[in-house]
Amino acid sequence: MQAAQNGSLPVLLERAQLRADLHAHSNWSDGKDSVLELAQAAMRAA
Repeated sequence: MQAAQNGSLPVLLERAQLRADLHAHSNWSDGKDSVLELAQAAMRAA
């Protein structure tokens, strides 16, 4: 807790070390965004 409060937490992972499987719902089913909007958001986040 003290390290977090001091802003001195160690870096445990670099972004390049992360891997993920994306799962999202579009407005083709029960989501609210279109497939295009989901793809654009993913590209902005990369």
